[in-house]
Amino acid sequence: APIASFDGLDYATWGAGHPPDTNGDVGPVYYIQTVNTAVGIYNKSNGSQVAAFTFDTLMSQGNFGNLCDTDNFGDPVVLYDTFEDRWVITDFAFVLSGGNVIAPAFECFAVSKTGDPVTGGWNFYSVNISGGLNDYPKFGIWPDGIYMAANMFGFGAGGSFQNPRVYAF
Repeated sequence: APIASFDGLDYATWGAGHPPDTNGDVGPVYYIQTVNTAVGIYNKSNGSQVAAFTFDTLMSQGNFGNLCDTDNFGDPVVLYDTFEDRWVITDFAFVLSGGNVIAPAFECFAVSKTGDPVTGGWNFYSVNISGGLNDYPKFGIWPDGIYMAANMFGFGAGGSFQNPRVYAF
């Protein structure tokens, strides 16, 4: 049986799409959940929500000057980095025209400065993903870097599958 359980972000307030693309990770004090275009931070000992905000609100603090400031779209991932006692939160950003993804596409990163995602501050990064849309990105952390794998699809109408791609940061 689980040690603890509590409600996460709800669709009415934070959902922003179907399917919900839920993701989360736990650190020493907090559990962070991401759902489509929103982030929730919870105290893991009692389940109380400490903070909740949209990806646009979080990422706009990076002042990227690109779509990561305003057009975060989903496929979020959150990881707790046990090697560096920090949080890594990512999602992609792009715009649609006539229901089709148009270039450019970006992967947007918020990396906490400390293990405290509420008051410890954040660093922000964006990567222009050239050559296609990096759909369903997945991440891993190792002592020498952060790794991302994604399925690449072409831009525009009927953007077909191109190949998988792997990144090391």
